[in-house]
Order: sequence, then C-alpha cells, then structure tokens
Amino acid sequence: MNMHTLSVVDAGTVHTLWTVTLVWPASGTASALSAHIAPDMPVEIGRGPSQEVRREEALWRMDVVDGRVSSRHVRLVHTGLHVELEDLGSKNGVKVRGVQQLRTPLVSGDVVELGGCFLVVRQHPEGEATPPAALAMTVQPALRTRLAGLMRAAPLVPRVVLVGEAGVGKRTLARQLHQFLRPGLPFISVHCGTLTRTDEPTSGNVPRSTAVAFDVLQSHWAAAGRGTVLLEEMGDLPAPAQAAILRILSQEQGPLVLATTHRDPGGAVQDGALRRDVAAALLGLVLDVPPLRERVEDVGVALASVQASMDARAPSLEAVRALLAHPWPHNFTELIQTLRAAFAVAGNAPLDVGHLGGALQRPGLPSAPLDPGLSAEDTERRARLVELLEEHGGNISAVARSMGKARMQIQRWIKRYGLLPAGKRI
Repeated sequence: MNMHTLSVVDAGTVHTLWTVTLVWPASGTASALSAHIAPDMPVEIGRGPSQEVRREEALWRMDVVDGRVSSRHVRLVHTGLHVELEDLGSKNGVKVRGVQQLRTPLVSGDVVELGGCFLVVRQHPEGEATPPAALAMTVQPALRTRLAGLMRAAPLVPRVVLVGEAGVGKRTLARQLHQFLRPGLPFISVHCGTLTRTDEPTSGNVPRSTAVAFDVLQSHWAAAGRGTVLLEEMGDLPAPAQAAILRILSQEQGPLVLATTHRDPGGAVQDGALRRDVAAALLGLVLDVPPLRERVEDVGVALASVQASMDARAPSLEAVRALLAHPWPHNFTELIQTLRAAFAVAGNAPLDVGHLGGALQRPGLPSAPLDPGLSAEDTERRARLVELLEEHGGNISAVARSMGKARMQIQRWIKRYGLLPAGKRI
C-alpha cells in the first residue's frame, strides 16, 4: 500500500538495548526508576536511603527503599547475547517469574522480585528518549521512546493515528496529545460508527447520507476551531462519511486531527473497509500502542493510581505478583475495573489475592510473556485461549466446546503457546 507515512522513530542502525525498570512500588510515570544494562556497564540493585540510579565506577547502581532488600542484592550483566542475573548473596533471595534463582539468563519481559520490589527487564531498540511529562502515560521504555519521537514530529504533521487493541488507552493518549499540542482549545470527539449509513439520493445526485455526514463533520470542525478533533475507530467510517471526511480534510486550515483504530489501516484498505485516498489523507503519523500484556510495567502505574484514588492500603506481595502475571486480554479496561472492585471488597484491609477475581486467584494459569514471533492470528488465538482457560477453570474439554474444536487441537495449542501450568502434563 503506497501512502506517505512519517515514522516517529529516528532512522539509523538499530542496536540491542536492555533496561531494568522498577514496577512496584511505583514511583510514577514522570519519574520512573530505570537503568540501562550495557555490555560494559552492569546494573547492581540494592537497598539505599532513597530511590535513585547513579553511576559508580564501572556499573550503574539502583537504590530502592525496602528493608527486605540487601545493601547489595542482585547484579544484572549484559553478556552480549542476553542479560544474566546474579544473586550477590542476598538475605531474602531473588525470584524470576515467581521462582527462586541464584544465577539465570533473563528474557525480555521477565519480572524480577527482590524483597517487596518488582522490576521488569526489557529488550528494545537503542535510542531511548523521555517524552514530555504531560505524555508520561507509560514506563515501558520502547513506548516512551516512540512517544518522544511522536512529540518531535507532531507539530509539523497535524494528523496522528493511534493503532491498538480495545482498552489499551488510545483515547487517554489522544486527550494527552491534545492537552500538550493544543492546550486550552476545544477537544471534540466523534465516534465514526455513529455517522449516517443511509444512501437516499438527493436532487444534486449526491447521496443524502454524504451530505448529512458532511454537515455533521463540518459542525464538529467548526466547534473545534484550532483545537482538536478525535475520530474514534476510523475503521468504522461508513462509505458516505468517508466521502464527506475527504472533503473536510482538503481544507488547508483546521484543527489537529487525531484518529484511533483497533484495525490495521493497511488491512482495512485491502479489505475495502477504508478508501485508499481517505487513509492517505489521515495517515500522517502512526503510533502503534501495544497491549498491556506487552507492557507489564504499566500494571504497576495503574495499581498505584487506583490505590491513591481510593485512598486504599497497599496490596500484598501475593496480590502484586498475581496482577503482574495476569495477561489482561481486555487491557486497561479489565485491569482498572478489577482493581476498583478488589479495593472496594478489601475495604480497610490490605488488598490480597482473595479480593481479586476468580481468574487471578489461580496462579497456575499462564504468566509467561508472549513470544514476540507470534503472528497476529496466533496472538489473538492465544489471548482467547487464556480467557477461556480462566473462565472454565482450566477444563480443556469445556474450552474445546466453547471454541468448537477437538480437545486434541486445544491441547496442541496449549503446548504451542506455552500455556501449560508448571509441573502439569496433558
């Protein structure tokens, strides 16, 4: 598909960079505690008087405030191929994915637990940058880098498309973009699926639905002025509305135009759901917003935010462990509702695993990070399997009936996607 799309990541040679980020206790997105793990600069983590990262001779030192963490607790070393964890003789030990370890190689997305602290080790392209504080919606290093690149380019290309699954925070990000780029000006949101779908002809030989859609969109454009118009789910634009929006976008002066979609824009064009000229007009900057299962770091951000908003007590380590292990197939929508309900049930007591929903009370269900090599179809099927396994308490026959597949096929998928609980055979 040939269209002009401006990349939000600077061009250049891509190198491997590893980062360790403190996920819990969360320090906030604007002041996330993280350190780079370079081949010649290992990271040592231990107890300190305040949370900070500083350079000490040939290593980075990350201090955390936790009495259960030893002064020199763990070291992370970049071997050139991977990152290796080494327990430095700590009193309380180190867990990786919930299992005690003395020395072990790590994979991207691994959760490391020491004392009451949870950290995530992540591999991503080199060139990390920090987005403005107004856009600090994430502590995931790669997404922060893409957001910083987006903010450098957005003032020059006033059309941005946010692509991602339902519930990943596209609307929240759109509002933050508006507040940063067009502060104090109107923000108008239009759900594309609500625009007219009728096709009654008028005397001017223009479908009535196109004329109506143009009038509706024109009124939104006028209300926004030099502010922002958000087109939610642009992939749901009816054909008459697509003709109308093309006319609107041809105007030289107008608002910042943001659009969201859960569908791949190129795929929508290939399927005929989106006109090629409309896609070309809308696709200025494109940002892929990853699902929550690929940015477990942000579970801690959401947990801290909901806890503060409800003036609740801190959760137990078991609860944090369960929250970080859950794949969250419905992303932030599911996470936030789960947290609000759990804190409400806990009342004045610390939130524990028993206050969480049934799926999170079964730690034997899969918690390993997704294989980045999975296709979109495999990823979607894996998420569905996780959801059904939780719904049916791990009953494979019930999952097979729900998916209309043979039990043997479900077993093959479970093995293929690494969903088999530790120590269990099927």
